[in-house]
Amino acid sequence: MNDFENTLVREALANYNLDNTHVNFIRHNENITCRVCSGNDVYVLRIQCPADGFSLKIFGNQANGFQLMYGEMELLVHLEHMALFPVQIPLLTNKGDLACSLSDGSPACLLKWIDGETLTTEDGDRYAHALGELAAHIHMAAKGFAGTRLSYSHDLIQAMQEEINVAFQANHITLKQASICRGALVEINSVMTCLDAQPNSKGLIHADLGFSNVLWTPKGLTAIDFSLSGYGYKAQECGMITSNYQNPEQRKSVIDGYSKISGSSHDPHHIDAFFAFSILLFITCQHERFFHQIWFSQAMDRWCNTCFTPLTGVD
Repeated sequence: MNDFENTLVREALANYNLDNTHVNFIRHNENITCRVCSGNDVYVLRIQCPADGFSLKIFGNQANGFQLMYGEMELLVHLEHMALFPVQIPLLTNKGDLACSLSDGSPACLLKWIDGETLTTEDGDRYAHALGELAAHIHMAAKGFAGTRLSYSHDLIQAMQEEINVAFQANHITLKQASICRGALVEINSVMTCLDAQPNSKGLIHADLGFSNVLWTPKGLTAIDFSLSGYGYKAQECGMITSNYQNPEQRKSVIDGYSKISGSSHDPHHIDAFFAFSILLFITCQHERFFHQIWFSQAMDRWCNTCFTPLTGVD
């Protein structure tokens, strides 16, 4: 950790009644995440402080950071009572709250550690079906929750359109890439409109079930980091999960796993649309962070050619 991160971590931990803490840095993306040991107890500390170039501004003013983190903690409490999978339980602060706000306004929370192994790409290949099942279990367990979370809606698509224009104007993507991205977002918006008319198509979704947010435990797979969870489309969850996979059979296995538990099926085109949505969400949130790296330009060309253009059918 750098000095700034270390200062925030120490301030956050001062809000909890812990002795002799030992901190191990895990990662810094939209949150600073650390493993915290205190005696025989182990926790995960999360401080909402996006890394340079990582922006969630496309979500607008849906809620401030503290409200969103507090809502996430309320969701975890809800899941603790409803879920069939292990859930990270929030530890109360010295004031009895589910989260705290630091001097710079950054919200922070402390969660009980779940023993398990983060999925790797190799593991993910073997657990595609189980990952689909986990998504269905999350949706079922979250039913009835009505707290503050993000909204994956038509307004978000409009904000993403505007951010694609920002990326083009900043020379982070080319004119052709921007045009293709905008076309894909129009199609995704149409898919959302179609799903709006279908009963039970929406719900509370995790929205970030990449391998780094899934643990293998003795009790099976479980999800961690619900910071991007929100109200969206169930097909969206499935499509976003399939973005973990290159092999069509593995993508199909995810959908089969979801259908096995939920009893519902999804239009393949809708899955493809939300597969593209997952990538576009990454682009609109992180183009500032990665535009100068060679891989990003190469990836943009690949995504446009293999994902966005086939979705719209327009060259």
